[in-house]
Amino acid sequence: MTQMRIPAVYMRGGTSKGVFFHERDLPADPRERDRVLLRVIGSPDPYGKQIDGMGAATSSTSKIVIIARSSRPDCDVDYLFGQVAIDRPAIDWSGNCGNLTGAVGPFAVSEGLVEAPRDGTAVVRIWQANVGARIVSHVPVRGGEVVEEGDFELDGVTFPSAQIRLEFMDPGGDGGEGDAGGTMFPTRRVLDQLEVPGVGRIDATLINAGNPTVFVDAASLGLTGTERQEDMNGNAALLARCEAVRAHAAVAMGLAESAEEATRSRPATPKLAFVAPPMSYRAASGKAVDAGGIALTARIVSMGKLHHAMTGTGAVAIAAAAAVPGTVVRRALRPGTDPSRVCFGHASGTLCVGAEASESHGQWAVTKAVMSRSARRLMEGWVRVPPPEIAPGGVLRVGVNFGNPVIAQRDPASGEPRGVGPALGREIARRFGVPVAFVPYDTAGKMADGAKAGAWDVAFLAVDPARATDIDFTAPYVHIEGNCLVREGSALRRLADLDREGVRISVGNKTAYDLFLTREVHRAQLVRGPSSIAALEAFLEQGLEAVAGVRQPLEKFAAAHPGLRLLDEPYMVIGQAAGVPKGRPAAAAWLAAFIEEAKRGGLAKAALAESGQGDVTIAPPAT
Repeated sequence: MTQMRIPAVYMRGGTSKGVFFHERDLPADPRERDRVLLRVIGSPDPYGKQIDGMGAATSSTSKIVIIARSSRPDCDVDYLFGQVAIDRPAIDWSGNCGNLTGAVGPFAVSEGLVEAPRDGTAVVRIWQANVGARIVSHVPVRGGEVVEEGDFELDGVTFPSAQIRLEFMDPGGDGGEGDAGGTMFPTRRVLDQLEVPGVGRIDATLINAGNPTVFVDAASLGLTGTERQEDMNGNAALLARCEAVRAHAAVAMGLAESAEEATRSRPATPKLAFVAPPMSYRAASGKAVDAGGIALTARIVSMGKLHHAMTGTGAVAIAAAAAVPGTVVRRALRPGTDPSRVCFGHASGTLCVGAEASESHGQWAVTKAVMSRSARRLMEGWVRVPPPEIAPGGVLRVGVNFGNPVIAQRDPASGEPRGVGPALGREIARRFGVPVAFVPYDTAGKMADGAKAGAWDVAFLAVDPARATDIDFTAPYVHIEGNCLVREGSALRRLADLDREGVRISVGNKTAYDLFLTREVHRAQLVRGPSSIAALEAFLEQGLEAVAGVRQPLEKFAAAHPGLRLLDEPYMVIGQAAGVPKGRPAAAAWLAAFIEEAKRGGLAKAALAESGQGDVTIAPPAT
């Protein structure tokens, strides 16, 4: 089995690391995209180590970023973030990563997605697709390259780097996308009281800024606010209390129907942060943090564990909440602190952020939050991923029967396959992000035999019980008529007339109509040719009484050979479907859903019309 190679860049952004991709290099189908990304990171891993992937077994390093040129006039690139669970096959697309946001601008410049000055500062306008927000990144450039080395120190990162200034525009506003849009305070209150089983009544500020975030007093959780990872992450009961608060807050914010759903379906957001007045403590590095040098003490829980520093979006939320009177954060803030520059202490040291806020008709809004991050490209090249079950060789081999011109034809100019079968095959390959290779046949029988030989991965042919021993079929996507040509003066009008002694019916060997007539005709003789075209030739040359086939090519043949006509009525309706070789259950299930989508969404109908087969009937939905 050949592994797939996908271009990728491994980057640090702030205090996080993630694998960066161009959207164009990933499968278009979201389910297959997530399968690939989980495998890249190495999840799910019951050992919790992500040994067989690029993840590093923490929420800060189990991350994915997808970048594309933006179609929005006010943005340069679209940025989609995925938080990958370590022990479960899940990617949470509900929120942003503020730390990796710091790496988006450098990635865009290095990959040529934006124009940048040769020297100076590149301004990269980012559309954060998860939460529907605009972010402006100021990236230092020298000699046409992103500057990565410098003297900017970020607590939680060992080595100094170049500073990248980030502006989160209207971080609590309605970006028009994502479920974090709308008012900054989803309950319309700056302070709420939550009733949490096992915890009791607790004051909380529920805010949409950077990411949906829940702020509580550290004391309400029995904490001081100076905790480090070793103080919390081994305490299952404490983490369960934190999750209970977070999950019930998600319900209050309208992000989940129940606390159980919040825990199950969106572990990444909202984040839970707890704050306290400025306090002295020792950071994870051993560095002393003096209460006199900070305005607030803060910690944040990410993916069920205390974060080793502070998430970038958590910092944005702190900046926004600190700018609004009455919030949990503002209550803990050192009196007299200027909201445009709030320095707070976190588990790895300190960080300064700022925000601009205003009140209108009793509602607060933050127009901009500012913070600095650094970023560095750690690795570039390809990640390798085992291919999907539907294309185990890394290339989707599509069986095409040119003997049925309703389903497939060759382009007269290029010779390339066209028609509904090839069109659906190309779309499947596109969605899985793999190349397509067509495997040509002149009869459906030969193509069906190819399943046993492992010659193709997906094929488009008629459903028949005789073929189902080797092929898992979808429901039909089109219905075509099986009919017979007879001579103009013939007394044969319907199938019952054909089934009598002395009647010879020409058929293509192992075609759907051959298989059907073999079961239904008992007295007439079936004269099998190697292909449908050969059957037509034998009908004329040998003076046979009838030739069986698909209505459309039979009509075309009759038009070119005067004195021939079709039976008065079709003898069968042929259900043309897609299939995979037996033994690929995941591929079969995916293909079945795809065919239903192709019928429902018009893909099959459009491909038929484009290839001149617009009169073919689309099959009804599967039952």
